[in-house]
Amino acid sequence: MADVEKANTRFLVFYSHFVSWMANPKTENPIFPWFDKFTPKKYKLIKIFDMYNDKTNYVWEPNIDLINNPLKSD
Repeated sequence: MADVEKANTRFLVFYSHFVSWMANPKTENPIFPWFDKFTPKKYKLIKIFDMYNDKTNYVWEPNIDLINNPLKSD
């Protein structure tokens, strides 16, 4: 997390998958609360890959509307 903050990159890619971060309901993982707090201050969401049922839906800004069109993937 400190390395990401220090790097100050132009783009940040976040892949959310239960295996990718070894997420486990019994294990505390600080990356998710940190990500939710850090990214809105430094980054703007420009693209979403919504992967579900062997399909991938690509959504670019300004068409991203997660309130009226929530992701179909978990």
